[in-house]
Amino acid sequence: MGAGFLRGRDRRPDRRRAVLPWLPLSSAPALARRHARDIAVGSGLRARARQPDHHPVDLRARGDPCLPVRAPRLARGDDRGSHVVQPDRLHRDHRQLAALRACSVAGCFPPNRPSGASHPAVLESPRGPATGGGTVALFPSEAWLKEYVDKINSSKEYEEAAATWEGDLCYVFEAEPDKGVPADVRAWVDLWHGKCRGYKYDLPAEEGDASKFIIRAPYSRWKQVINKELDPIKGMMQGKLKLKGDLPTIVRYVKAANELVNIAGQVETEFVDEQS
Repeated sequence: MGAGFLRGRDRRPDRRRAVLPWLPLSSAPALARRHARDIAVGSGLRARARQPDHHPVDLRARGDPCLPVRAPRLARGDDRGSHVVQPDRLHRDHRQLAALRACSVAGCFPPNRPSGASHPAVLESPRGPATGGGTVALFPSEAWLKEYVDKINSSKEYEEAAATWEGDLCYVFEAEPDKGVPADVRAWVDLWHGKCRGYKYDLPAEEGDASKFIIRAPYSRWKQVINKELDPIKGMMQGKLKLKGDLPTIVRYVKAANELVNIAGQVETEFVDEQS
């Protein structure tokens, strides 16, 4: 059969210049699209190879506890994740880290603050318990509460920190029979402008629950607070110490609360579960 009857669009030469009919393949468009995609991917890889990645120095290698858990990743035009950190964010984190290190070295005081002054927003490290000069009191007991109140009224630091404090406070030592505390014990103190105007020990529940502020926790928690093993403000935030009252007021007088804990640690204490 001759090739003269084929139309122009149906004519295609083979390697021997013979004219053969053109038979379209159903997979030809898909192959063309895949070829174009491969070209695009190859171009992208070549472009990526020409542009080196920029990664910040991993500061976690120093073992600094102030660093965040995940080191930030800096990339320019990188879409490998949604946590790409830009240079300004990295520099801000670095400045905050430097401030934390300076704070820890300077004892949580700004550089322009005298070394003897305290920062109102930072809870100071509590002082150790006093040795000697006092009677050893059993905790919990009325004798221990009396020693505690006497030290409150003789503390100049607490008087300055609580100069505007107004409100009574009830401590509730919740029962732990296996540790020698068979029932809840309530200790009430009337705090007013840096002084304690009065106190009551083991008062009834209805009277203690009428206080402006109530802090309650198991006996073992209070033991941790007195031994400086538990920060009272953190304990309230974590629910280890339950507060009834205005928490922002407690936070505003964080220095006064810190002094109350310091004073509790100054009382010569023997715990009921450690009696010989």
